[in-house]
Amino acid sequence: MYKICLALIFFYIFSACEQQDDVGRTDLAKYGITFGGNQVDIGYFGQKTKDGGFVIAGLTNSYSASGTDTWLIKTDQKGQPEWDKTYGGLGEDYGLCVKELDNGGYVVVGSALIKTQSQGTEVWTNEEISGNALQIAGDGGFIIVGVLNDDISITKTNSDGVQMWTKQYNIDNVDIANSIEPVSDGCFIISGCADCESYPELLLMKINELGDSLWTKIYGGSENESGAHAIQTGDGGFIVTGHTGTFGNGINDLWLLKTDSAGDSVWTQTHGGSSLDEGTFIQQTDDGGYIITGINFSLALPDYGDAWLLKTDSLGAKIWENTFGGVGLDWGRTVQVTEDDGYTIIGWRENVINDQADSQVWLIFTDSQGQAEPIDQSN
Repeated sequence: MYKICLALIFFYIFSACEQQDDVGRTDLAKYGITFGGNQVDIGYFGQKTKDGGFVIAGLTNSYSASGTDTWLIKTDQKGQPEWDKTYGGLGEDYGLCVKELDNGGYVVVGSALIKTQSQGTEVWTNEEISGNALQIAGDGGFIIVGVLNDDISITKTNSDGVQMWTKQYNIDNVDIANSIEPVSDGCFIISGCADCESYPELLLMKINELGDSLWTKIYGGSENESGAHAIQTGDGGFIVTGHTGTFGNGINDLWLLKTDSAGDSVWTQTHGGSSLDEGTFIQQTDDGGYIITGINFSLALPDYGDAWLLKTDSLGAKIWENTFGGVGLDWGRTVQVTEDDGYTIIGWRENVINDQADSQVWLIFTDSQGQAEPIDQSN
């Protein structure tokens, strides 16, 4: 969990103190569906499900017995809740990634590895395995990535969550894997950072199903860089989003890095203003461009960040952008393309009243131009 906590502290300490223009601002009171109570509830990852709805993994303090619990929420295609479940004990439990299984169940990883039935009933939990992201392997087992003893960790389990092997990679001091996605040749692409606590650089690693590194690439300059999410592109190469402090316009800018199939840089683009801006999740769109979500401080109220939706062309140049938020820290964690060519952002919004803050899981629907559609939560 320390990676996420450090990121939040980083943004709070260094956020801009000057008034910015409210370009693309959307009133959070009119848009989106929220889930949560009057304490801290966060959505870290969301995925569209086979029935057209969504499943969201995160944490809840409002509905936990003690500390925080892993929280799984299932909605219909309009974002209305169908069910939610909590998992955890007396400590700090959280879910960072969720995948739907062929049988309609789900597997969640974060503070533990959890498998559920289609209605969220827990099947088993392996508390010995934690991670930042996971994928389903060809044999029905799971591949989990994260950090272990300051090294990138890659763990393979069978379909019952029993550990089969773990491999660790030390690139430079503290190394972290933030995402893992499948590649067309049966391999996987991992993004993260190398030397994360000293001189962070963006890391991209391709592995096979045995967890062997086929190649590892490091990108960066003299400042802070990291990769949050990487995917394979239609041309067989890869694109990664994250942040850069070296190449952008401000303290920290969203970074897009496009590579060929061997991980060699083809082009890079940065987006952002004078403050802190970061990309968290990326998908390629049908026009060959990209849709990215993350957090933007440059267009937000002073000292606060807004959920950010950015559309680019095939070379990473901005076509449009929109931010969503208000008084608090609002963050877009994942984005999905909808069947009507719109987008769905999953993340969280924070409310600050009399210096007291709470947060809720946030589901936002937009049209093809990133304009949020009003949602009536009274039904």
